[in-house]
Amino acid sequence: MKIPNFLALLLLISLSTGCNLNQPEIDPTKTNATIDLVEDLGLNEQPIKLSDNVYYFGAGIPPEDLNIVKPTSSVAAKTIKTDRIGQASPLNLSGQGFVVGVWEASEDGKNKWAVSKEHERLKGKVTWFQEGVSSDHATAVAGIIAATGNISEFSTGMAQGVEIQSYSAQNDFKTLEKAANSIVASNHSYGLGIGWQLLDVTSLSGGVVNFPTLRDELPVFIGSYDWFGNYELAGVEKIDKILQNYPYLISVFSAGNDRSDSMSNLDRDQKGWYVAYVEKSKYLEELWKRYGLGFKEGYYLFSKYDPQSIPPPGDGEYFGGYRTIVPNAATKNGIVVGAVNGEKNMTSFSGWGPTKTGQTKPDVVGNGYRLPRLLSASGGYLEVNKGSGTSYSAPSVTGTAVLLVEHFQNLWEDPESILKDTTNSKRPFSATIKALLIHTAEDLGNEGPDYQFGWGLIDAKGAADFLTKANKPKSDKFLLERAHSQRQNIQLISDGQKPLKVTMAWTDKPGQNIVNDLDLRVREVTANGSETYYPWSLNPNKPDRNATANRPNKLDNVEQVLIKKTKKDAKYVILVDGDIDDSEYSQYHSLLIEGAQKPAIVGMIRCAYVYRQGKENKDKIISASIKPTAEGYSFTMIEENEEEHIMNFDKNLYLLSGGTKNEGDLMPWNLIANSAYPPVALEIKSNGSFHINMWASTRSVCKIVGTVQFVNGAKNEIFGLTSPEQIDSRFKPSNEVSLVSAKGVDYRKLRDLLKAKKWKEANRETNRVMLKVASRESEGSLRLEDVENFSCTDLGTIDKLWVKYSNGKYGISVQKQIYQSKIGTKGTMYNNEGLYSHLPAIRGIDGLWTFRARIPIFSRVSTCRV
Repeated sequence: MKIPNFLALLLLISLSTGCNLNQPEIDPTKTNATIDLVEDLGLNEQPIKLSDNVYYFGAGIPPEDLNIVKPTSSVAAKTIKTDRIGQASPLNLSGQGFVVGVWEASEDGKNKWAVSKEHERLKGKVTWFQEGVSSDHATAVAGIIAATGNISEFSTGMAQGVEIQSYSAQNDFKTLEKAANSIVASNHSYGLGIGWQLLDVTSLSGGVVNFPTLRDELPVFIGSYDWFGNYELAGVEKIDKILQNYPYLISVFSAGNDRSDSMSNLDRDQKGWYVAYVEKSKYLEELWKRYGLGFKEGYYLFSKYDPQSIPPPGDGEYFGGYRTIVPNAATKNGIVVGAVNGEKNMTSFSGWGPTKTGQTKPDVVGNGYRLPRLLSASGGYLEVNKGSGTSYSAPSVTGTAVLLVEHFQNLWEDPESILKDTTNSKRPFSATIKALLIHTAEDLGNEGPDYQFGWGLIDAKGAADFLTKANKPKSDKFLLERAHSQRQNIQLISDGQKPLKVTMAWTDKPGQNIVNDLDLRVREVTANGSETYYPWSLNPNKPDRNATANRPNKLDNVEQVLIKKTKKDAKYVILVDGDIDDSEYSQYHSLLIEGAQKPAIVGMIRCAYVYRQGKENKDKIISASIKPTAEGYSFTMIEENEEEHIMNFDKNLYLLSGGTKNEGDLMPWNLIANSAYPPVALEIKSNGSFHINMWASTRSVCKIVGTVQFVNGAKNEIFGLTSPEQIDSRFKPSNEVSLVSAKGVDYRKLRDLLKAKKWKEANRETNRVMLKVASRESEGSLRLEDVENFSCTDLGTIDKLWVKYSNGKYGISVQKQIYQSKIGTKGTMYNNEGLYSHLPAIRGIDGLWTFRARIPIFSRVSTCRV
């Protein structure tokens, strides 16, 4: 019979044990960790014989209570080219100063999970955070990451300068969260035991008459095929939540070795004995009736030659080899690694995707075939012993990732000044490193991503070269870290000689499906029209098919668009859009671009000193660039004397802040807001020219003028200077006010009331939103300190809405200008034509409605440059 409804058992077992005895590349005496029948599963020492082909082992520990944790190279370095960046000229990277956490499951003993502290190649580098026993598997994994010296001609640690923190895989998500701030990366070379595994039967007394003569191990079918790639198991959601909360933490997981596992004869009687958990069976009910007893669920020993006890198929046979990754490899935010051999061919054991919900896994592959490894012998001596498995390909990626972080920091001492919209951390996002490994990977298997090789074999040299070139001012490679809260675009031009490749990745909110679904696409704009290119997508229902690129990708939090043949006269617009779970939430994401360049912008500074009559203008040629930011635009100009000036504008092209770079720090300008001069603003004209008027504290008027110029000599036109929402209107400036808020306030109602010219209702709504910005709704008034600290972003949005929809008649900035010119005797503002403005009526200090109570707001208007 077929054994029906096998209950899933919560067993974490080594990924390195996935290959059975029929796989010659695995030495089971060195790489297999087994489960003890009696001690681990709580089974009977004396099995009950039900027939010559069936024995009952007992009910065991209920699956819901079972929580056993078991564990699952320069050869690797050469395959993935880490040897060309680690301790090799010109980069000489070692990972010095970084800490990597190694989480490991126990092998051959309840507490045998730790990295050896005494091994000569790891001595002085390893810290334990709980008592344990050194294990071969943990030490081998750590050795691939950080072993010093030369283990053999081919074997050395990827990042020899890093320190190792060693942790047990029991409750890994809890310890990972505690360690998140102290480590740069974590390695997880273990996974849930699913399908065919091995059981240790040495504890059986063999006292039962005619009991089978078994070897030390025999196969057991654990759980069900539904467990493969199942996000709801192994605490994957908790892991993803940690990685989202700590976006700089890189976590690497092995894909598992289950694909080649199947039923095999390990018993001396050659009857094909195996163990399975049975929940229901009419056949077994009949056997129990012979004893006058009812059926008992639990673990049974079967002979596969029993016509009624046909074993389940091999793990890789159920879905044709696909969906054989372990559950914790279903993580969206980690990096999942499969295994190839030194010739870049797929190994027989490496787990394949997709996840149960169809996501692309593994992410990448590394060398995991017959690698030299450290053993944790008691004397700490070095022993080279070949090992295979995704347990060993994963740490090669972990060590490489650390070196890329080091290279990133060497290039960008202040990433915020180079990358767009980053936080103040000097480390790249984990999504940046993931995107980097994927973007530069060597494509293996089907074109584009596939469920066997993922995005391909990592290329450490290619990844490091990408970073190096992305750091140069004139390059066709860009690395951007951005926050997505609304539609974005990036404009590029191509010489038509290279493919255009764009890769995007982000750490998504926890959940088995994509929660914050960003969409990447590239639009090609020519004189004859436009064409949209979509990212690669795979069909989980037809996993062997090639990836397609004809629709948005709704399954993955990694997306890539590839345009193999670009057009010389085309302009390319990279669009990022999508659905965000929380309207007040900004989803950070990483973008890697190569094969095109941004438009170059040049201009001239003309300054005139207004208090010196007859003084001629001073002209200086400058280079300048305008780049999109979360708030609007950043205008950077460099004068002939290499002095660098930066101005930040909102999406309406009004100045938010400005200053001069001085030894890495931004020294703010003391700009004077004077009603005799217009606000400092960037003006873009229809012919592609731009100018900025500026009234500075030196009492000089400076006009910055220039024209957009394409590096390939294309015709000048307005391109590359528009806000994200304007891209579909052929780059024409928009008059819409961006409803931005630093406090999560919704300004749509105020906008709609102002559009309808409902001034009184809009006045009341203004009071409401201002109180909300200051968190003073319950008090109903603003204090002096509330006004002095009022959000500049929100003050600007409120004022722009009033000014726009009243055609310049109403607004806080308008009130200020009138107040500075004329004030009526009773505190009402007048001009020569009579009553001019008194709206919005700002709720005053301590609840008073007097006009003088608005004076602190006017001061804040000046501070915020509204």
